[in-house]
Amino acid sequence: MHLFQKNIYNEFHMKKTETVTVSFVVIIVLVVLALIGTSYYFFNKYKKTQALLSNPTLAAKEEVKKITDQVSKLMMLPTKEEPIVVTVLDKKKLKDQDFLKNAQNGDKVVVTQFLNKPFFIDQASIK
Repeated sequence: MHLFQKNIYNEFHMKKTETVTVSFVVIIVLVVLALIGTSYYFFNKYKKTQALLSNPTLAAKEEVKKITDQVSKLMMLPTKEEPIVVTVLDKKKLKDQDFLKNAQNGDKVVVTQFLNKPFFIDQASIK
């Protein structure tokens, strides 16, 4: 090999290794950023869960908001009052009430003063 051909080969080989090195560094940086983002997301979820566990009132308000958001997609709810949400725990006690005779354990009953009548939500049918 002549000296000129050797220099061209070396330059090409050096550029190739530099490209591989830069690509490797970029991949490592992207992986680290993805790990940091994932850690941040799950840490925030953990903090929110701990706050709900330590404060049952906050957990109840969160559940009421979730249910009213689901119901408000189906019908208009009054905006000036917060509805009361009750969970059916024992359907046997409700068998004599015509309105709730089809309710199952775990269903939610939403009561508002504005509507003058309660309605129940079958949790399985909403999902």
